[in-house]
Amino acid sequence: MNTKAWLTGAVILGASLVVTTANAHIVNGPPPDTASTIDGIKVACAGVGEGNRAIRRWHDYAVRLEAVGGYGQFLGDENVAVSKPNGTEIAQFNCSAPWALMDLSPGKYRVAMSVPGSPARDLKVIAPPHGEKTIIVRFNSQLAGEPKHRMAENTTSPG
Repeated sequence: MNTKAWLTGAVILGASLVVTTANAHIVNGPPPDTASTIDGIKVACAGVGEGNRAIRRWHDYAVRLEAVGGYGQFLGDENVAVSKPNGTEIAQFNCSAPWALMDLSPGKYRVAMSVPGSPARDLKVIAPPHGEKTIIVRFNSQLAGEPKHRMAENTTSPG
């Protein structure tokens, strides 16, 4: 085998190993309305259904990211990557529900959140020592459904 062919094969193999390792690190978050621990961080995916805001356990997380579209509608299937300010990644997961809840220790974090069909949003997040921090993450290009004002017009009964 000549040196050029061997090096090309090694580069392709190395690149595939890097891709495999990176993709293996993204894990599915818990099913909606359940909690799990991912990379040592307690996380939950919730927000499906109108009654979720009243459920006390969802307010016990330090950080709640709410994925919404351009009309204010809830989105799901978001990827969330959490890093320390120096760039060291500490967790990465996929959430099928619109709320990605994380019980982060108090401090500063960088969070990248994306939904299919939209570029990732990079956020600076401060997890509070007490209570919760809710952050609405808007993806304006997601326009499925109808604007809220039209939905309200369509639900009024005729005169």
